[in-house]
Amino acid sequence: DYNALIKELNGYTHAAANDYEPLTDAQKKEMSEDEIEKWEKKAKEDLLRNDRDISNFLNSMRTAIYSKAGANGNTLAQFGINSSSEWKDYGKLEINEEELKNAINTAPDLVTELFTGENGLATKLNTICKNTANVSSANPGTLVKLAGVEGKASEKNNTIQTRLDSIKDKLESLKQVYEQRKARFWKQFNAMETALGN
Repeated sequence: DYNALIKELNGYTHAAANDYEPLTDAQKKEMSEDEIEKWEKKAKEDLLRNDRDISNFLNSMRTAIYSKAGANGNTLAQFGINSSSEWKDYGKLEINEEELKNAINTAPDLVTELFTGENGLATKLNTICKNTANVSSANPGTLVKLAGVEGKASEKNNTIQTRLDSIKDKLESLKQVYEQRKARFWKQFNAMETALGN
């Protein structure tokens, strides 16, 4: 599960950059529904490229995985669990089953302590996950504060939504200024035309 999670998240943060900008209404009128859907899917592929929040989450988990855990300060490597030697795996874990089975048979208490102890790996990872993705309104995780969760109060109350609302308000304000100036210039233009006619 850990390997699957970091593979998916690294896929987002290491996505290749593309030039698919959001479509304007005019562009959408010239395209079919299928073309619009494909374009928008492609445009979203690199939205999380180099995302700081996801990268921080991955780094926190990596740090926990590689640090000493449990009351005895053991590491995963001592029990046959190591990081992949392939840099493109971005910290994927590999298990030497023989070493792990040997550790479980000869020192089951140490293995249990490493994973489930008060200072164990599971406890550390659980804390990191809660700090990042806790959906509780009282204490939301960093990603939930940023983007919210569909169907929860944070869906409408998050940093991205606040920014979008601010941009919308700014656009409305600029539209009003535009209309006022347009009306003023038309009035001046009509006055000038009248003066020239006279």
